[in-house]
Amino acid sequence: MDIVSSGGTPGQGARIMVRGVGTLNNSSPLYIVDGMYMSGIDHINPNDIASIDVLKDASSAAIYGSRAANGVVIVITKEGTNTEGKAIVDISVNVGVSSPSRYLDMLDAAGWAEVTTVAREAIGLAPLEMAQDLSGKEDNDWQKIMLGPALMQNYNASIKGGNKNSTYYTSVGYFNQDGTVKGTNYQRYSIQSKNDYKKGILSAGTNIVLNSIITIRCTLN
Repeated sequence: MDIVSSGGTPGQGARIMVRGVGTLNNSSPLYIVDGMYMSGIDHINPNDIASIDVLKDASSAAIYGSRAANGVVIVITKEGTNTEGKAIVDISVNVGVSSPSRYLDMLDAAGWAEVTTVAREAIGLAPLEMAQDLSGKEDNDWQKIMLGPALMQNYNASIKGGNKNSTYYTSVGYFNQDGTVKGTNYQRYSIQSKNDYKKGILSAGTNIVLNSIITIRCTLN
């Protein structure tokens, strides 16, 4: 199984390939979250995940039909437990900073003008007008102008409990990640409410997941 990042954009999910690249059209596995078929799990708050199982062999994935040709990823989210009526509250806060690992050594304006002029003269072209007169022009390092440290914030709160007849689990989460490219950002608001009821041979349950995602990306004109 290979797990690779889909890119460096804030909030970018991971690409999971259970059996490698087995088809020219689609190599993504089938995702099953709490018994529901889904195309991906990027929208799920990782703090709400209780377990992840991967089915690779054909015999174990056969019950899912042709959709399981690339494997199956089964995700079970957290649920309430019998706490004899006592509520268990959990709060987590994570804050971090990411930054470019290193900056490349770039030419300054004078160095760029010299290299450009020599290259153009070598092929019989006249120097660029902008490379001849550098007076009054700023000497910018575009890496440091466009890139910089990025703040990441992750806040989660949950409450769970229950008794012998019913259990509940409710959580809220907020994730905010800035990109190392200035002006990029990813925010995710998530709410999950999971309730189970059981009385004798009768059982019922609800599982409500709400999320809102805001993405700001850098565009080049």
